Amino acid sequence: MEKGLRLGYWFWIGVGLVALAVAWLLPGFSERRELQEELIRLQSSHEELTREVNDLKAERQALSEDPLAIEREARRTLGFSRSNEITFKKVSAE
Repeated sequence: MEKGLRLGYWFWIGVGLVALAVAWLLPGFSERRELQEELIRLQSSHEELTREVNDLKAERQALSEDPLAIEREARRTLGFSRSNEITFKKVSAE
């Protein structure tokens, strides 16, 4: 065989090996990117939930220790008022 033909065979074998490597590795790169995006979403969700937990802990502490916080929450959620207060109820116009 001629030297040029042998080099041509090796070239095509090399191209084939590179194509096989790309075909084998490409799905892994795509999956890795998807997993990184999911990780970013989960980290953001975790931070948001951590803030919410901290807010709820602070509210719980205030409701167990602060009489004004207890009164404020009773007024807001249960509609409580003092006996000497006049309360108004907002009615929506339909």
